[in-house]
Amino acid sequence: MIRAVLKSVVQEQADKVDPVVGLVAKVAGVVSEQADDRSWRTLPESISVARTTLPQGAQIIEFQTENGSFRKEVTIGERFAIIPIRLTGGTVYVGQPNTLGAITPTSGVESKPTVKKPARKPAKKAE
Repeated sequence: MIRAVLKSVVQEQADKVDPVVGLVAKVAGVVSEQADDRSWRTLPESISVARTTLPQGAQIIEFQTENGSFRKEVTIGERFAIIPIRLTGGTVYVGQPNTLGAITPTSGVESKPTVKKPARKPAKKAE
């Protein structure tokens, strides 16, 4: 942000000195501007998506990696499921199947939302 403000001030001052100098300052500002691409550098080189139909129950998924064949048993519990698989540096990470539209309970006990009431101030004593 400071860099952008400084460029703007330099361009404005250069315009006051001479329009040609101002034009040169504007061109230099545009040429030297660089997009902030830090977040893009963390993205993977490639992304693959596969879709298949599997019956419910325990299933074996198998695919080829740079280190050979990979096999893993997963349990398909609903009609639609997403199985996250990540390959990083030759290592395969397989997450739990996620069911679309299903609510996964955290425990067997239902909990009611708690409402915190404001604390009461003690009554003043009469003197």
